[in-house]
Amino acid sequence: MTRTSDTGEAAETTSGPTRRRILSGSYIIIIAIFCFLRVKNFAAIEQAMVTSDTKAFMGIAAMPLLDPGFWSAERAATVPFLYKILYQRQDAICLFQFGLSVLSCIALGRMAGLWNGGTSSIPGAACVTAPAHQTEHNTPI
Repeated sequence: MTRTSDTGEAAETTSGPTRRRILSGSYIIIIAIFCFLRVKNFAAIEQAMVTSDTKAFMGIAAMPLLDPGFWSAERAATVPFLYKILYQRQDAICLFQFGLSVLSCIALGRMAGLWNGGTSSIPGAACVTAPAHQTEHNTPI
């Protein structure tokens, strides 16, 4: 398909499949940069943050699975259940949370583009993944 430029000469435009390949390639580049920055920041963290919530979740996770207190504790059972599955190992929990956050941000960026009819997946991905590079390493991402 061609169109006429301001000077009257024929100017080429990109076809549908070519445009999709360019957008897909751009999206993959944004995801790669995002993942690189997230891994770089994650590697710079020297120790996991332990909060009062973490201690409460670990306490609940230490209960037997069939104990009614596990399911009716003051905190929802979802996080303690994950801690129990991961054997309450801090490194496994951190890696799981890291992976889940990366996948969630990528999915959110993609959905932001699809929400607008698929025309803005690149700006959507860029906006969602932009906060990936934070300067304070002790701040949870």
